[in-house]
Amino acid sequence: MNSVDNMHGTLSKARNFIYCNGRLLERRIYGSLFEGDEKNSVRAALRAYRNNDGGLGHAIEPDLRCPTSQPIFVEFGLSSLHTAGIRDIEFAKTSAKYLASVAAENGLVPAISANALDYDCADHWKDQGAQSPRLNPTLGLCGLLHAHGLSCPWLSLATDTCVEMLTSAPPREVHALLGASHLAQYIPDKKRSDDIVSIIGKTLPNADFFAGSAPTAEYALTPLHFAPLPTSPFRSFFSDNVTDVFLEDLLGKQQEDGGWAIAWNPPKGSASLEWRAIFTLQAIITLAGYGKI
Repeated sequence: MNSVDNMHGTLSKARNFIYCNGRLLERRIYGSLFEGDEKNSVRAALRAYRNNDGGLGHAIEPDLRCPTSQPIFVEFGLSSLHTAGIRDIEFAKTSAKYLASVAAENGLVPAISANALDYDCADHWKDQGAQSPRLNPTLGLCGLLHAHGLSCPWLSLATDTCVEMLTSAPPREVHALLGASHLAQYIPDKKRSDDIVSIIGKTLPNADFFAGSAPTAEYALTPLHFAPLPTSPFRSFFSDNVTDVFLEDLLGKQQEDGGWAIAWNPPKGSASLEWRAIFTLQAIITLAGYGKI
């Protein structure tokens, strides 16, 4: 089998895995990106997770099985729109209204509220710190909302707080830095953007849960999370050699069933397959973007 056949086989197997095991949301994103389906189908699938308070619920982040709205669910939903290349100002406005309702005085929001733990969840969500207002997920939420062109009092306040905290005490945890990368891309103020980029560049190599070299065996974020496409603003952070090694590592991790594995224990039931479909979608988007499939 030649390399072209291998590339087509990788995508075909991944497609089959997503359509056999993925949720409607991931199926619709796949269809919109790879098969020319209407992007409105992604919007419709996402709106099914919307609650009356304006937030998102219903285990849209599969490690939390609760139906109630959670800030981390909103971040997942906004990330889904971002992945699909969709801007939806009305969705952004409604999301920001919910976030303002659960924010602290300085604009920061917690990842989850206490009622999330009334339902099954992965062990890492049982950490009490997840219920405290903090940079993660506020950084990512602000960045993703700015991407829609939103302007509102809560977003302005939260953005100011995030920038101040980033400047005074840069986080040493990779998920917060990934959120900061979204803020750097979409914050309207160019100087603030440049300052955030500089902070990420200095902090990322030594951040907790960041893998700077491949192959990776345990859970970690990699350069491909910060530069998932060759056009990503953070692509210049990583050499061609480093990027190529991570791409080959990612390509080699496709399983026999066509999907990619996860490196933690999700709740029992459907969560594992849901996550694997999400990871599979992310993997093929990146591999296709870099011309590997």
